[in-house]
Amino acid sequence: MALRLKNGGPLPKVGDRLAVGTCDVSGAGVRALLGFVPADGVHAVVHDLELVSLAPALSDDSDVGAVFVTDHDTTVPTAPSVSLVTLGDTLSLLIVNQQVRPADEAAVAAAVYSMATDAGCGRVFILGALRLDEKRGGVSGGAHDALVLEFGDAATEKETNESDSRTIRDGTLAALTHVMRATSTPTTCVFVGGHRVVGLGGDEESESEKEAAETARVLGTLAAEKINNAGGAPVVRFDATVASTYRASHAWRATTGAPENTDRMYT
Repeated sequence: MALRLKNGGPLPKVGDRLAVGTCDVSGAGVRALLGFVPADGVHAVVHDLELVSLAPALSDDSDVGAVFVTDHDTTVPTAPSVSLVTLGDTLSLLIVNQQVRPADEAAVAAAVYSMATDAGCGRVFILGALRLDEKRGGVSGGAHDALVLEFGDAATEKETNESDSRTIRDGTLAALTHVMRATSTPTTCVFVGGHRVVGLGGDEESESEKEAAETARVLGTLAAEKINNAGGAPVVRFDATVASTYRASHAWRATTGAPENTDRMYT
């Protein structure tokens, strides 16, 4: 698995902070980053990337392409499937706006780790909505119920015994968390509770879509605060109006549990 520019050439320089969002159970990680607006004086540049997989191609191509687009007409691609948005030298946003297959989860995490470490990134931020182990209480989606994990250096080691014992029921987010923790990469995970989105394709947003939009708002607002607090002047803010222009063009399937008798990583 590799991350590369669609038109070839070296990857753009990643800033001191790298935020990563994926198509989680609610799509909140992607929509949160799509709703980020640069602070005054910060210039955003969008780079169209692609994930090159070594896994066999699927005969069913229904999962291919960007999930969230600005135009509900799916015949016209309006958002990259994978993009890197650079905001000066301080922050980059890696937006994985496509479904990640289970066979690619660990490889995607390794590719993100390589991107961050090769650029000398100071801190990685992993954003997502997920279902945590309900027996441990989980999270309900409100900002006060969010799960924030910080690890990788002594100054930010703030995990509690309770949160450390919870299971991250999302294959991609779990793999990202696992590889960053295993390599002691300074990382902040910002997770809120989410649910599977149903009722897609209508002229008006379904109630499920509206709830997912609220989940993205909670996540985006909290994540922007954490990113800005990581050092220096504020570089980004979450704009719910901008995020609301993106709707799902097709359904996606976030992996929320590991099949039995497998060695897939779940933190």
